[in-house]
Amino acid sequence: MRRLQIIAIGLGLAMTWSYFMGIEFEDTEGMAGQISINSENENKLFLREGWFIRSSDKVNDSGEIISTGEFSPDGWYPTFVPSTVLAALVKNGVFEDPYFGINMRQIPHEPFECSWWYRTRFKLPGDYKGKNIRLHFDGICHKADIWLNGRKIVGYDQALGTYLSFEFDITDKVAFEELNCLALEIFPPGIRDLGINWFDWNPWPPDLNMGIWKDVYVSASGWVGIKHSHVISDLPLPDTRPARLTVSCDVVNYLTASQEGILRGEISPRVHPGKKIIFEKRVKIGPGETKTMKFDPSQFPQLIIQDPYLWWPNNVGPQNLYELRLDFLMEGESSDTEEAYFGIREVTSYLTVSQKPQEEISRIADYIKNHLTISLDGTSLCIKIPSCGLLSPEITSSAIIKEILKRCPLELRDGIYGPI
Repeated sequence: MRRLQIIAIGLGLAMTWSYFMGIEFEDTEGMAGQISINSENENKLFLREGWFIRSSDKVNDSGEIISTGEFSPDGWYPTFVPSTVLAALVKNGVFEDPYFGINMRQIPHEPFECSWWYRTRFKLPGDYKGKNIRLHFDGICHKADIWLNGRKIVGYDQALGTYLSFEFDITDKVAFEELNCLALEIFPPGIRDLGINWFDWNPWPPDLNMGIWKDVYVSASGWVGIKHSHVISDLPLPDTRPARLTVSCDVVNYLTASQEGILRGEISPRVHPGKKIIFEKRVKIGPGETKTMKFDPSQFPQLIIQDPYLWWPNNVGPQNLYELRLDFLMEGESSDTEEAYFGIREVTSYLTVSQKPQEEISRIADYIKNHLTISLDGTSLCIKIPSCGLLSPEITSSAIIKEILKRCPLELRDGIYGPI
């Protein structure tokens, strides 16, 4: 067994956003697949530009009015999403750069003790007509009443939780001939709420990251949809071949009648996209049912890859990726499609006990990837980014990690906190 030791320079890194303010970020989406499984296709309409925010203390109208075209956001602050309240206010010059001098300390807390409104308008593509349309929020801090076209979609008792994602059926609430209007009244986390936490050596922002800190988008599909695609790879260590893949996803019937179709999958390595693995099975799903489907290599031997392209840690080898495409076919037509990228790797860990000269006992974790032992001695990378960090839509978590790896070529990223 080969052993690679990575020596870090006492990295209890608490990296603040000011470190990144002077960096030119490039290829901000290029590493997404290397960090986690990602899913994007042409059936997603991201709502990133054209947002406005305003304190509820300065707004007298209700959500029924604010979420219509009749309302005019005069005096509201323009922003983009993702962006927290404080980030938008800094961008609009209400507060000074919080990373200069003691500006952060001088920002009052009172403006953020009430709820804040977020509002935008959008037009749906014509080809969304006749499809199931859903509204997605990947991250709201901390809870929100959500309105669309004068109708309340959900209250804050259901859209609650900083680290949760939400999805709502808006098929019967949208318009195609005119702009749709979306409004959220967002409430800050309380002292006992599970929000984005902070430490004394990295002070919390006054707004406690209240706002929309991840993507908002609209999706369209047929009446049977695909969600939560997932791939598990298994390597027979100490050998790294063959790789056995298990593919799973949720199939959702949005109708009140049973549906039947074929769930079809394709897997191909990005380095050789022509080498495709194809698998499929017939699925029957009941009214309103969500069914988890699984393709196991014991039943689908084509999911056993004899010579896999492995995903290796940074500075050890290439981060080879495979592309997964899933389709649900009904009468030969695709009802929904989901695409994702994944890497084939095996990750395990164990603890060793060492005796120091001072007779102290310490535990050192060794991480094993693809039968390569990587010893991380005293390494901890902790990125804590205050809400004012979301000042530019071009600066994403992918870009941040890419810049970190240029400066600190570590394999392990331990404790990455939002909003990034």
